[in-house]
Amino acid sequence: MKKAVVLSTNINTCQAICRQLESLIGDKVIVSGYCLEDNIPKSFDNTLVIFAGSLIKELFLHQMHEDTNYLIAKRVINYHYLSHLISLPAGSEVLLVNDHKQSCLTTIEQLNKHGIDHIKYYPYYPGIKDYKRLELGVSIGESQLAPPCVKKIIDIGVRQIDITTLVEILNHLDLMDEKENIISSKFVSDIIKLSKQYCDAANRSKELKNMFQIIVDNSIDGMVYVNTLGEILTVNDAFETMSKIEKKKIIDKKIEDILPELGNWRTEEIDRDVIKINGRNLAVVKVPVKRDENIVGYMIRIEDVVEVQKLEHEVRRKMRSKEHNARYHFTDIVSKSNTMEKTINLAKKFSLSNSPILIQGESGTGKEFFAQSIHNFSNMRKKPFVPVNFAALSMNLLESELFGYEEGAFTGAKKGGKAGLFEEAHGGTILLDEIGDAPLDFQARLLRVLQERQVRRVGSAQLIPVDVRIIVATNKDVRLLVEEGKFRQDLFYRLNVLPLYIPPLRERKEDILILIDTYLRKFTNNKIMSSDKFFSKDALDYLVNYEWPGNIRELVNVVEYIVNIKSDDRLIEISDLPSYVTNDFNKSDGLYLPSFYDNHILWLLKKIQEKKGAGRRSLANIAREENLELTEAKIKGLLNKMKQENLINTNIGVKGCTITEKGNKMLSTIKFYKI
Repeated sequence: MKKAVVLSTNINTCQAICRQLESLIGDKVIVSGYCLEDNIPKSFDNTLVIFAGSLIKELFLHQMHEDTNYLIAKRVINYHYLSHLISLPAGSEVLLVNDHKQSCLTTIEQLNKHGIDHIKYYPYYPGIKDYKRLELGVSIGESQLAPPCVKKIIDIGVRQIDITTLVEILNHLDLMDEKENIISSKFVSDIIKLSKQYCDAANRSKELKNMFQIIVDNSIDGMVYVNTLGEILTVNDAFETMSKIEKKKIIDKKIEDILPELGNWRTEEIDRDVIKINGRNLAVVKVPVKRDENIVGYMIRIEDVVEVQKLEHEVRRKMRSKEHNARYHFTDIVSKSNTMEKTINLAKKFSLSNSPILIQGESGTGKEFFAQSIHNFSNMRKKPFVPVNFAALSMNLLESELFGYEEGAFTGAKKGGKAGLFEEAHGGTILLDEIGDAPLDFQARLLRVLQERQVRRVGSAQLIPVDVRIIVATNKDVRLLVEEGKFRQDLFYRLNVLPLYIPPLRERKEDILILIDTYLRKFTNNKIMSSDKFFSKDALDYLVNYEWPGNIRELVNVVEYIVNIKSDDRLIEISDLPSYVTNDFNKSDGLYLPSFYDNHILWLLKKIQEKKGAGRRSLANIAREENLELTEAKIKGLLNKMKQENLINTNIGVKGCTITEKGNKMLSTIKFYKI
């Protein structure tokens, strides 16, 4: 068989050319190769020597026999890999990596001639001292030569022998007649395949462009797309409507000339702003469009600020209507006191029951917190949790909100009617908060719903079955309300199946410091982890001994206040605390105003002090004489509370109740009050 040998400066090029020749003439010719690292023979008898370039020829031809049959191969870019370069954004800068300077320059020249001229090439080869430090490189089968600055490299393969050199090889080896058709057909076939690939890519690109334009045109927001040079390529009708700028007049124009109000439109990340165009406030969103981490353009979206505000309001309204999820769990309750541990354990037991739960406690103790935790601990945790606050709803709204209404039930009723909160809570839990404020007329209907487990929408005769677990909460003494005739006794017994009392903060003082620490971390974004790094010892002692009439809600307010006023150079002292915490009414002598305080208690204390003792009947008579709405039943309830707070002593006999030292201190502290 005939022989052909390839001589190259490096092994990658040598092997690639050998493979190319073997695929064409390997059945007729023995193809071998050598590179600079090999021991190249000085004589090649009956062999065609193919130099992979002029450099290797200059290095070795003078050492060979003068009768050596040789040729210098012309090599071209492997066009199968050109798509990787075509996809790079215009203006991209790359290092062209190869083993020699001449090879780099030749490759750059060929790439530009092939039309891959939207890229700026910088040569890099071993030994070059001054080169541009770029992170993107293009290699001609020599990616291992790339410098450390290159983070990503595109290898487009070794340059191949071109068709003219292949024809020359066939002539030298007398194989033209046998292989001419194979070479020409392969060349044509490769060109056809490549053309088909680019045609398919062009068609896909056209389809994508059409689809992109359709999406943009159908957007209700104004849309403008610009390339990296700031030239406007696409704009939709909504932009024209909002900006009052004709879109046909701005295509291919520079965005800064059309919308100078935009300012810097080049952005690495999504950027939002509000600008005014033709007297109209517009919200602008600038979005960089990337391909393989490279920015290829910018999408600029504009929206009418008024419409954005309307949409936000509507979204919030709908989100509120769907916020039937409990957020809190028992694990969220911050406490280490035995009192709270017992309360939590009892609440967990109640969670496993479907019976009504009555949660009582002063304002700010966390009644809804417990209600949500009970729901999330129960087998209804994946079902709705619907809170209703009776203090926030009028009688007119109560029925329609809780039970729903039919279309046309009243003026302003929505078309199609509306489901009530009981229906929305079906299968889950409904919290009836501030139940003590429910009007008597409504209590009767609520009792029927609880007994029959059915609701009737306003304006409808149809009964709708509902399966809900009832939790009610109040900061009022419901028994006292029953005695006063303000709460139905039968409803009270219906609700008070599983009573749960949430202790006030003054009854679990061991929790005060850990609560302060918790909210310090929250309001300082975890910068302050401990209260002793924030408060002086005197201030902490004062807060621990403070009675906290507003309970945890008040404590949260105090911590937030202190975080906002604190200086960096000193600890918080007692004098820095809010005035409502440090006023005379809450001195550290144990005197405080109970959370159930009202003017009636002060009136009773004063009358008992003046009379040097009085019973509830004589106090009721005095109240009638002074036109006060104090029945004997209400006075009884208030006296019981006053006794619990050690404001009075109860005695058997004419004197009935006498005022204590603590009660006298309270009256002496209060400068004035109104009945």
